Amino acid sequence: MNAIAEPIVAPGLHRDMPAEQYHAIQAMSAGGLKRIRKSPAHFYGMQLDPNRPASGAPTPAMKNGTLVHCCLFEPDAVESRYVVRPDGLSFATKDGKAWRDAQSLEIIDGDQLASARAQAAALRSLPDLEPLLADGYGEASAFWIDDATGELCKCRPDWVSPAGDGVILIDGKTCQDASQD
Repeated sequence: MNAIAEPIVAPGLHRDMPAEQYHAIQAMSAGGLKRIRKSPAHFYGMQLDPNRPASGAPTPAMKNGTLVHCCLFEPDAVESRYVVRPDGLSFATKDGKAWRDAQSLEIIDGDQLASARAQAAALRSLPDLEPLLADGYGEASAFWIDDATGELCKCRPDWVSPAGDGVILIDGKTCQDASQD
């Protein structure tokens, strides 16, 4: 008889779990469900195979989305993740290269940060979002055991807003064109 293994994380909501720790926990997620729907081989190859290739470098659009996400859902974390390149500093110069090489945070331009903060402020001011984003917390990790399979499951909503005896989960996405086409 197969015994169900104890989960490696306690079921429930973990508000302060670092993203790296969350992603390292092997549990079924929305991404895993999408992969297994494609095929079990895709799920194994992209999620479980110890020899799977590392994911590629993020595109500029992905980096911008991450910056906007941080400004909207984790504004207090911006300064601990990003450093603004001083105006006029060129990475083609000796001083510019030395400054760049001394940084441990992601380097962004001041106009990138200003744009991301403006986008976040515009979203926060939308009548449907303003009350939801006024109360709650970003990037909480949730874990539970699926009743039907006994499988450990996980999710990490961008924002959790209290609503009566439950919550409203918000998942934010950035895009260059939000038209229906």
